[in-house]
Amino acid sequence: MWLSTARTCHVARGGHKRALLMTFLLMMALGVAGSWGCWGERGSCDLWAGKLSAGQEATVAVKQLADSHCVAQRGLLLAHLGDQDLGSDVLAALVALGRSPEAEQAVVAALGKPETVVVAAQQVAAWKLAAAEDP
Repeated sequence: MWLSTARTCHVARGGHKRALLMTFLLMMALGVAGSWGCWGERGSCDLWAGKLSAGQEATVAVKQLADSHCVAQRGLLLAHLGDQDLGSDVLAALVALGRSPEAEQAVVAALGKPETVVVAAQQVAAWKLAAAEDP
């Protein structure tokens, strides 16, 4: 009887050690995955605003700011309206974020650019912007 009890305790202790080891490994894996930004990081307005400011993945950042509905970043987007490669994307993002002084300013400015004049004119009509109609 003592022998069977000893075996049971030995197995139980070994199982406990394995459980501790597995828990430790799981916690380490979660820590590493968290440091890589697997949860919640990609949709962060601050993350994409920082990338746009730094010029990293700028086109993706503009789209993500619009998709994540980052209305607090309208000013940052407007500052990039004149960028050669981003102008039409910035205009689309500001319009997607809804009517605001920044979006109206972007639409009016876009009327003077051949690559965005059609989209801007459609938005002027949709929003009935009087300022854009005055010479």
